[in-house]
Amino acid sequence: MNHALLGHEHAKTAIDIACWDVFGKSVGMPVCELLGGRTNVKLPIISSIYVGKPDEMRMHVAKHRRKGYIGHSVKIAGEPVADAARIVASLADRQPREFFLVDANCGLTVETTLRMLRLIPEGLALDFVLEAPCATWRESVSLRRRTNVPIHFDELIMSESNVIQAIADDAIEGIGMKISKSGGLTKCRRQRDMCIAAGYTFSVQDTAGSDIAFAAIVHMGQTVPERYLRFILESRDMVTVKTADGPFEVVEGRVTAPSGNNSPYGYTRRAYS
Repeated sequence: MNHALLGHEHAKTAIDIACWDVFGKSVGMPVCELLGGRTNVKLPIISSIYVGKPDEMRMHVAKHRRKGYIGHSVKIAGEPVADAARIVASLADRQPREFFLVDANCGLTVETTLRMLRLIPEGLALDFVLEAPCATWRESVSLRRRTNVPIHFDELIMSESNVIQAIADDAIEGIGMKISKSGGLTKCRRQRDMCIAAGYTFSVQDTAGSDIAFAAIVHMGQTVPERYLRFILESRDMVTVKTADGPFEVVEGRVTAPSGNNSPYGYTRRAYS
């Protein structure tokens, strides 16, 4: 596909995921086993705490905490004063073992990021990772040199060469791997191995996704050693149409890949007329 068509990774992803399905059916194995082997980890799912008033965001974190979630992705909007307040409120009740991402979705400049971080009282000692702070590689590396806050990339890591560059530049502590941005499970498998070799922690996500997309996320996440896996994303919450059925029940904020071999991904596709 890469020789025949440059780019369009989202379109290639559907074909790549289907190919792993065909492969799994031919050998009677689940996709996670084909991708390198299953761990025994119950995969933690991260919450998405959308931009709002600080008190509202704190309430949303608490709601997900009651459901068993230990990972929280706190969204910010590029306003230093308001964003600092959002971070402080969202982390106010942090529990042991909880992990917080502060996700800027590439919406900050170096200046606004530094201003925001300075506005967070040092005495609070808030523990979080900053994800996708800036839109460009140059800005992100510049910021990296000026702060001791751990940084993860997601939209800036869409290929194996991006991972290599991040390692060479010592640009990050981890990545948010998005399957459809990378072109499918085949490329993500290589990125996974490179990240583990580099000692990066990472998450398995997608921009959004159906039941089938979530199955791919779960199977890839199931292959990552617990030490390196931060969380996976529950993409089904972002769409209203069900495309498949399968045993992907989230219990206490966690999920595991099905082990049966009737379907390599563990789902049954729905038929639509």
